[in-house]
Amino acid sequence: MEVKMIITFIGHRFIYDSALISKKLEEHILSIISPTDNVYFYCGGYGQFDNLCASVCISIKKKHKNCQTVLITPY
Repeated sequence: MEVKMIITFIGHRFIYDSALISKKLEEHILSIISPTDNVYFYCGGYGQFDNLCASVCISIKKKHKNCQTVLITPY
């Protein structure tokens, strides 16, 4: 059976200490996914948090080829 996981990001327009948040977000995602999971990241396209999450997801996709990033437009 194919394992699928959807991870959705909802955040703020402005964020502070983006380096720390980016590091913590990547650590947390890597702690909950496994190499055999098919993971879909749903990222918004509005605001700094959405851009940060998309950047982290792209970084994770380089390590885990079974990940997909989906852009959810806000309007």
